[in-house]
Amino acid sequence: TAMTRLTHSCDVLIAPTHREAGFGLPAAEALASGLACLLTSIPAYLSFDDTRDYALFAPEDNAIELGERLIDLLSDRDLRERLRVRGREVAEQWRVDRVAERLERFFEERRAR
Repeated sequence: TAMTRLTHSCDVLIAPTHREAGFGLPAAEALASGLACLLTSIPAYLSFDDTRDYALFAPEDNAIELGERLIDLLSDRDLRERLRVRGREVAEQWRVDRVAERLERFFEERRAR
């Protein structure tokens, strides 16, 4: 699809999203696609994993900090590669089989009570 081609033509995703945005599907898709991500420090993005090494983060509504993190990201090839690898690992939690396993465990625990 056109969106897949567009995603794979990019080096990074910059997602200066506000906390009201919800889950953050575009960021999750970018992580799964292996893009190094620069995200705002909103609860949705921070909840992707307890270890926050899967993206660079900047405070919400702080363009200067966002710009500084972007410079860090674009000037460090090794950092981009680490984020690509770690981002994919974090995105694996949303694969169908893993979601199904978690749901199954959840319902089994509830049934056992």
